[in-house]
Amino acid sequence: NDVVAGIDTSSATATAAETIATHMDPSSIPLYALSLFLFMGFTDFLDGYIARKFPSTSTVLGTYLDPFADKVFISALSLTLWYTETLPGALVGLWIARDIGIVF
Repeated sequence: NDVVAGIDTSSATATAAETIATHMDPSSIPLYALSLFLFMGFTDFLDGYIARKFPSTSTVLGTYLDPFADKVFISALSLTLWYTETLPGALVGLWIARDIGIVF
């Protein structure tokens, strides 16, 4: 039994853990985010490797879509880091404004 200041904390801890576990969104677990980030990075690398290795597979549309996809990927990553309060909003705002300025 865990007793702190005359209060049995073992049941309170179990109740809190159960509450957190039942309300946890699986997509918010950092391991899933890291896995998705690594997968997206690998597919971007693979796309570039195939385009360089086999130039006949490269298209004009692909030369425009690849940098655009990179911008979307980095913008989504920076917005996520801002939402989790890892990056300051001003930095993310400047970053996205710069990307929009480059595109238009």
